[in-house]
Amino acid sequence: MKTIRFALVTVGAIALVFAYATARTTASAATTGCDSFKGQLTETTVPSPSDPLGRVIGALSNGRVKGPMTSRFTAITPTADGGLQVATDEVYVPSAGQNLTGTGVMRLTPDPSSSGAYLAEETLTITGGTGSLAGATGTISLTGTAVGLLSPPGVLDLAYRGSICIA
Repeated sequence: MKTIRFALVTVGAIALVFAYATARTTASAATTGCDSFKGQLTETTVPSPSDPLGRVIGALSNGRVKGPMTSRFTAITPTADGGLQVATDEVYVPSAGQNLTGTGVMRLTPDPSSSGAYLAEETLTITGGTGSLAGATGTISLTGTAVGLLSPPGVLDLAYRGSICIA
Protein backbone atom coordinates (compact mmCIF):
# COMPACT_ATOMS: atom_id res chain seq x y z
CA MET A 1 0.00 0.00 0.00
CA LYS A 2 2.90 2.38 0.61
CA THR A 3 3.83 1.84 -3.03
CA ILE A 4 0.48 3.15 -4.14
CA ARG A 5 0.88 6.18 -1.92
CA PHE A 6 4.00 7.25 -3.67
CA ALA A 7 2.53 6.91 -7.07
CA LEU A 8 0.45 9.97 -6.42
CA VAL A 9 3.35 12.32 -6.13
CA THR A 10 4.84 11.16 -9.35
CA VAL A 11 1.58 11.46 -11.21
CA GLY A 12 1.64 15.18 -10.56
CA ALA A 13 5.04 15.63 -12.09
CA ILE A 14 4.13 13.52 -15.03
CA ALA A 15 0.88 15.33 -15.62
CA LEU A 16 2.63 18.63 -15.70
CA VAL A 17 5.19 17.48 -18.24
CA PHE A 18 2.47 15.94 -20.34
CA ALA A 19 0.53 19.15 -20.24
CA TYR A 20 3.57 21.06 -21.42
CA ALA A 21 4.02 18.60 -24.26
CA THR A 22 0.39 19.04 -25.28
CA ALA A 23 0.75 22.81 -25.35
CA ARG A 24 4.06 22.51 -27.20
CA THR A 25 2.67 20.25 -29.92
CA THR A 26 -0.24 22.59 -30.58
CA ALA A 27 2.27 25.36 -31.23
CA SER A 28 4.58 24.80 -34.18
CA ALA A 29 6.67 21.68 -34.63
CA ALA A 30 9.43 23.92 -35.95
CA THR A 31 9.44 26.13 -32.87
CA THR A 32 12.55 25.91 -30.73
CA GLY A 33 13.63 27.53 -27.50
CA CYS A 34 12.62 27.39 -23.87
CA ASP A 35 9.24 27.88 -22.23
CA SER A 36 8.65 28.56 -18.53
CA PHE A 37 5.41 27.60 -16.85
CA LYS A 38 3.69 27.12 -13.50
CA GLY A 39 0.41 25.77 -12.23
CA GLN A 40 -1.47 23.50 -9.85
CA LEU A 41 -2.38 19.84 -10.23
CA THR A 42 -4.13 17.03 -8.41
CA GLU A 43 -3.04 13.39 -8.75
CA THR A 44 -4.42 10.00 -7.77
CA THR A 45 -2.47 6.81 -7.09
CA VAL A 46 -3.46 3.57 -8.81
CA PRO A 47 -2.70 -0.07 -8.05
CA SER A 48 -0.49 -1.68 -10.70
CA PRO A 49 0.44 -5.36 -10.35
CA SER A 50 3.15 -5.00 -13.01
CA ASP A 51 4.81 -2.15 -11.08
CA PRO A 52 5.52 -3.53 -7.60
CA LEU A 53 6.88 -0.22 -6.28
CA GLY A 54 3.96 1.82 -7.58
CA ARG A 55 2.48 3.77 -10.49
CA VAL A 56 0.63 7.00 -11.04
CA ILE A 57 -1.51 7.94 -14.03
CA GLY A 58 -3.99 10.48 -15.29
CA ALA A 59 -3.44 13.82 -13.68
CA LEU A 60 -5.29 17.03 -14.42
CA SER A 61 -3.55 20.36 -14.26
CA ASN A 62 -4.53 23.98 -14.51
CA GLY A 63 -2.17 26.65 -15.68
CA ARG A 64 -0.20 26.47 -18.93
CA VAL A 65 0.40 22.74 -18.74
CA LYS A 66 -2.20 19.99 -18.51
CA GLY A 67 -2.80 16.43 -19.62
CA PRO A 68 -2.29 12.73 -18.82
CA MET A 69 0.92 10.82 -18.13
CA THR A 70 2.30 7.74 -16.46
CA SER A 71 5.04 7.30 -13.89
CA ARG A 72 6.71 4.19 -12.52
CA PHE A 73 8.51 4.12 -9.19
CA THR A 74 11.99 2.67 -9.58
CA ALA A 75 13.20 2.93 -5.97
CA ILE A 76 11.71 3.78 -2.58
CA THR A 77 14.12 4.50 0.27
CA PRO A 78 13.07 5.24 3.87
CA THR A 79 14.58 8.39 5.39
CA ALA A 80 15.71 8.99 8.98
CA ASP A 81 12.74 11.31 9.68
CA GLY A 82 10.15 8.63 8.84
CA GLY A 83 9.65 9.87 5.31
CA LEU A 84 10.59 8.41 1.95
CA GLN A 85 12.69 9.22 -1.07
CA VAL A 86 11.15 7.96 -4.31
CA ALA A 87 12.89 7.68 -7.71
CA THR A 88 10.69 7.65 -10.83
CA ASP A 89 10.73 7.11 -14.58
CA GLU A 90 8.08 9.18 -16.32
CA VAL A 91 6.56 9.32 -19.81
CA TYR A 92 4.16 11.91 -21.23
CA VAL A 93 2.39 11.30 -24.53
CA PRO A 94 0.66 14.48 -25.74
CA SER A 95 -0.19 13.06 -29.19
CA ALA A 96 0.61 10.16 -31.51
CA GLY A 97 4.33 10.02 -32.35
CA GLN A 98 5.35 12.49 -29.65
CA ASN A 99 6.38 12.06 -26.05
CA LEU A 100 8.46 13.55 -23.26
CA THR A 101 10.51 11.39 -20.91
CA GLY A 102 12.02 12.23 -17.56
CA THR A 103 13.31 11.02 -14.23
CA GLY A 104 12.22 12.29 -10.86
CA VAL A 105 13.42 12.35 -7.27
CA MET A 106 10.66 12.94 -4.75
CA ARG A 107 11.02 13.52 -1.03
CA LEU A 108 8.03 12.72 1.19
CA THR A 109 8.22 14.06 4.76
CA PRO A 110 5.56 13.26 7.39
CA ASP A 111 3.27 16.29 7.83
CA PRO A 112 3.37 17.15 11.56
CA SER A 113 -0.01 18.88 11.30
CA SER A 114 -1.92 15.95 9.78
CA SER A 115 -1.71 12.26 10.69
CA GLY A 116 -1.06 10.06 7.65
CA ALA A 117 -0.23 13.00 5.39
CA TYR A 118 3.09 13.91 3.78
CA LEU A 119 4.73 17.09 2.58
CA ALA A 120 6.04 16.41 -0.94
CA GLU A 121 8.92 17.95 -2.86
CA GLU A 122 10.01 16.62 -6.25
CA THR A 123 12.52 17.56 -8.92
CA LEU A 124 11.72 16.18 -12.37
CA THR A 125 14.48 16.23 -14.98
CA ILE A 126 13.30 16.09 -18.61
CA THR A 127 15.65 13.73 -20.45
CA GLY A 128 14.26 13.68 -23.99
CA GLY A 129 11.34 13.42 -26.32
CA THR A 130 10.19 12.38 -29.78
CA GLY A 131 8.54 14.17 -32.70
CA SER A 132 8.48 17.96 -32.27
CA LEU A 133 9.67 17.37 -28.71
CA ALA A 134 12.87 15.59 -29.77
CA GLY A 135 15.87 16.80 -27.78
CA ALA A 136 13.73 18.22 -24.98
CA THR A 137 15.51 19.11 -21.74
CA GLY A 138 14.42 20.90 -18.61
CA THR A 139 13.61 20.81 -14.93
CA ILE A 140 10.32 21.01 -13.07
CA SER A 141 9.99 21.59 -9.31
CA LEU A 142 6.86 20.41 -7.50
CA THR A 143 5.75 21.01 -3.91
CA GLY A 144 2.57 20.09 -2.09
CA THR A 145 0.81 17.58 0.14
CA ALA A 146 -0.21 13.94 -0.11
CA VAL A 147 -3.09 12.50 1.93
CA GLY A 148 -4.82 9.13 2.18
CA LEU A 149 -1.77 7.31 0.95
CA LEU A 150 -2.42 4.15 2.96
CA SER A 151 -5.47 3.14 0.95
CA PRO A 152 -5.89 4.05 -2.71
CA PRO A 153 -6.96 6.17 -4.18
CA GLY A 154 -4.61 8.59 -2.47
CA VAL A 155 -4.62 12.25 -3.45
CA LEU A 156 -1.70 14.57 -4.02
CA ASP A 157 -2.09 18.33 -4.51
CA LEU A 158 0.95 20.05 -6.01
CA ALA A 159 2.11 23.42 -7.23
CA TYR A 160 4.71 23.24 -10.00
CA ARG A 161 7.15 25.57 -11.72
CA GLY A 162 9.68 24.81 -14.41
CA SER A 163 10.98 25.20 -17.92
CA ILE A 164 11.37 22.91 -20.90
CA CYS A 165 13.72 23.61 -23.80
CA ILE A 166 13.57 22.19 -27.32
CA ALA A 167 16.78 22.27 -29.35
